Parts: sequence; structure tokens; C-alpha cells
Amino acid sequence: MSNSPFRAAVVQAASDPAGSAASAAKAARLIVEAGAAGARLAVFPEAFIGGYPREHGLARRSGCGCRKDARLMRGTMPHP
Repeated sequence: MSNSPFRAAVVQAASDPAGSAASAAKAARLIVEAGAAGARLAVFPEAFIGGYPREHGLARRSGCGCRKDARLMRGTMPHP
């Protein structure tokens, strides 16, 4: 194990509301960009790909029942 320093990238980006596949593609592009800038590690926000499980009740918490909530719910993954 090496103790030599390395560069890390902290990615502050929103996931793609089109769903997990689109978010994964976005993450891949951002990882390539971070690597080109010299990063050996890229850290993303919690639940960047896949969102929160449906069982977390996103629509119930937000309370608005708007189209955006429905789009976010379709992009979530079922909890095992």
C-alpha cells in the first residue's frame, strides 16, 4: 500500500431526471473529465445513480404530487 498523494475529484452534479441509465452515462462522462484533469478518484453525491428506493416515499414527502415527482419516482429503483 502506497502513501503517496493522489488527486481526487468531488463531483457536484445533479443526476439526470431521465433515469438511471442517463445518470450512469453522465457519471461516465464526468469520470473521464476528472481523469483528464489528473484525478484518480471521483466522488459523487449520494444516490447519484438510481435515486432513492421507492419505499422511501419521495412523493409523499414532497407533498406536491407534481409531474417532477412522478418523473423522479419512475427513475428510482425497487428496494431489495
